Amino acid sequence: METNEERFEISHSGEMAFRLAKVINPWLKDERFFKSAAIPLQAEYVVLVSECLEWVDLVWGERTLEVRTKDGTIVVGPLSNF
Repeated sequence: METNEERFEISHSGEMAFRLAKVINPWLKDERFFKSAAIPLQAEYVVLVSECLEWVDLVWGERTLEVRTKDGTIVVGPLSNF
């Protein structure tokens, strides 16, 4: 999913757990990169924002995503693509 400045990845990280990561330099990576890269993206391409999330921790708004973590809530948005 993307904002005007950033790209994020939500991926399954184990049994009933998800992770949220921010893609490093997403605008320098082309469509060919994203089609050939492993999913989830390898650690060298992302900064981990939060892990061990349950689906209920991801609260989708019309143009935002609120991520409820043990340290507080992270708001991603406004989203332009998801």
